[in-house]
Amino acid sequence: MDENTSIYRTGIRGKRWWWPIFTRILDTAMHNAWILTKGVGSSMPQLEFRQQVAQTYLQTYGTSRTMLKSAGRPPISSISSLHDGRVSDDIRFDDRGHLVIATAYGKRQ
Repeated sequence: MDENTSIYRTGIRGKRWWWPIFTRILDTAMHNAWILTKGVGSSMPQLEFRQQVAQTYLQTYGTSRTMLKSAGRPPISSISSLHDGRVSDDIRFDDRGHLVIATAYGKRQ
């Protein structure tokens, strides 16, 4: 099993300590499913089996391009049309592009 899972190991690196454990579990599950498929009489290679599983999941649970474009923060043009009382950049920034913040004593920082 170790030899078969090391051939097509999941190569996504993460910053979490548990990520290698999670990908190892996924790789082991894929290997076990491939072995069960071979036991039924299929002669599909492991790479083709993994590709077919990935395509099936993408077709079933994938998101469409239109849904991806609507997600996230709206563009600035639509925000400025919604908020007419927006503070202009001349007031917010000084001559050098620094953000001006009012302090508690009425001074500007």
